[in-house]
Amino acid sequence: MEVRAKIVSAMNAVVLNGPWRPNCLERSLALLWLFQLNSVECELHIGGRKSQGRFEAHAWVEWDGQVLNDSTDVHKHYARFDAPIAAAEGEPH
Repeated sequence: MEVRAKIVSAMNAVVLNGPWRPNCLERSLALLWLFQLNSVECELHIGGRKSQGRFEAHAWVEWDGQVLNDSTDVHKHYARFDAPIAAAEGEPH
């Protein structure tokens, strides 16, 4: 098993069996830190969305465009803060 997969597996075990339930930002920052300690290049992404009139934010880690600690389609549910935002259909540009 490669280093990246071992780190993700260990992080998942801690999240599932640890004494507290870290939120997505805490999990992603810890994973980012572990990757950096092991010289694995990865990116932290933070996105937002509006759901039922409320703003929601979410964080996840990607390596080479692949989501490591969330569903593979998380980017379809949250607009990344570091990505261009497409104008809604019918709005002036």
